[in-house]
Amino acid sequence: MTELSQEGYEYDNCYFVIVRMKKTNTKPKKYKFIYDKNFSPEITEYYKASGWRLHKIKLTYFLRLAEGDENSYPIFSDEETEYEIIKYRVFRFFYMFIIGLLLAGFSNRVDSYIGETAGKVVTALCSGLSGFGLGGLMIFIPKFLKLRRACKKNIDGS
Repeated sequence: MTELSQEGYEYDNCYFVIVRMKKTNTKPKKYKFIYDKNFSPEITEYYKASGWRLHKIKLTYFLRLAEGDENSYPIFSDEETEYEIIKYRVFRFFYMFIIGLLLAGFSNRVDSYIGETAGKVVTALCSGLSGFGLGGLMIFIPKFLKLRRACKKNIDGS
């Protein structure tokens, strides 16, 4: 987004991960995504005093887009909040994986009650749920471990 700003584009609107920018004649700006679970009025004032304007992103609670000019003070993303978000996602995908495995295992016993074809469909759906959970774990576990290490370093003061 900062590169597009250099070409004369400016933030217009945002829906979850889709950002719309419009062509303007304003000065280049800097953009940062901020993870924070406590966007209180005091924190919003802090960002304003630092030269940043916060935009709320639709469909998210923890994420904001900060827009600043070249003179805005540097800001950072709260690693602990991002860690909590990723931890929640890892647990959610883990539970999906386990529930999918259990349901797929028990669906074989249900075949005699609902028929072979319907049983295969139920088994396939449960296996798909399990695969979705496994895929989510594969995506988010490396990020989870990296953030956990960073948070431990911050606590230890190293």
